[in-house]
Amino acid sequence: MPLALIIVGQSMFAQSSGFQKLDEWTEKWKTGQQTYFGYPVNQQSEMRDFYEWYLAAGLEVVNLNNAGDPMTDEPWAMSSHVFEREVIDYFAPLYGFDKSDVWGIVTHSGTYGNNHGIYFGANYLWAPPSKVLSTTWTPSMLCSTAILRFPPSIAM
Repeated sequence: MPLALIIVGQSMFAQSSGFQKLDEWTEKWKTGQQTYFGYPVNQQSEMRDFYEWYLAAGLEVVNLNNAGDPMTDEPWAMSSHVFEREVIDYFAPLYGFDKSDVWGIVTHSGTYGNNHGIYFGANYLWAPPSKVLSTTWTPSMLCSTAILRFPPSIAM
């Protein structure tokens, strides 16, 4: 069942999905947004214009895939790598990198970026430390990567 959007003033409300559990979960997030205390995210993000464009462009029926090396369009000609390269080209000089000699990825989360950093550091730089230090607040995914790559690790 497609999701119908109703725009009222400055707010966007979704009609029932037809699934009670999903509707209850949605309502919990919409009403709990003002008092949410947890993973630090901007709860004031205004995405209405983006989603209107996204639906009008028909992208809701496209499986966007950004896997692979962003510096090439191979083997995925259907990717957003062209935009990822633009982001890398924009930020490279701001951090003192030469745009002609830079490589990187753009991620949507700190955990994935940190995980890739551990992996890239170990495999590209190949200077494995004798220990990886972490805190009890370090996401478990990063600890798993560190333990697989650099045993033993120390949690502090």
